[in-house]
Amino acid sequence: MKNTFFTALLAKHENQIKAFGIMRLEAWQGLLRQERELLQEKRCDYTTATYDVWLELEHLRAEFEKNWGGNGRLIKELNRWQMREIQKIISEHT
Repeated sequence: MKNTFFTALLAKHENQIKAFGIMRLEAWQGLLRQERELLQEKRCDYTTATYDVWLELEHLRAEFEKNWGGNGRLIKELNRWQMREIQKIISEHT
């Protein structure tokens, strides 16, 4: 098996992970924008928010973590996808 296959695949996977990081940052900025809009709508800030507002903020952050967190749905799917690609290269070139 040629090492070039793995080298190319590794570079591809690194680029995918970098792209994921950029998308995660954009999603985080979107979350912060949603929080600011919610606080403006409720006419409060983090220090004066009511319990109900805090629950809404917590829900937004929990959804973000569920999808974009370090152990979230999207990174797990990316890892599975990358593992399938590795297995395919191994099976084709061994």
